[in-house]
Amino acid sequence: MSDPLTIAGREFRSRLFLGTAGYPNQQVMLDALVASGTEMVTAAIRRINLAGEDETLVDVLGGRFHLLPNTAAVRLRVTPCSSPSSRVMHSTPIGSKSR
Repeated sequence: MSDPLTIAGREFRSRLFLGTAGYPNQQVMLDALVASGTEMVTAAIRRINLAGEDETLVDVLGGRFHLLPNTAAVRLRVTPCSSPSSRVMHSTPIGSKSR
């Protein structure tokens, strides 16, 4: 493409953004992303689990795509900690039980 898309100083050859949900498995998702030529993928925050799993979505994408977090179905709860000046934020999908 002779007219690249520039966002925050980063140039993208493709203007196609694809989501990471709705695929029957991770391999089909990766194959579709590669075949499409996209450089930017969206992922729901609730799907980006950075702890407690053998392989996270971030690991699966392997730095091959720029990740754009989608916060549409997440609400944040602020929980006070022992120090009044520090807080912990938890993401909770809408409709799920609070922690």
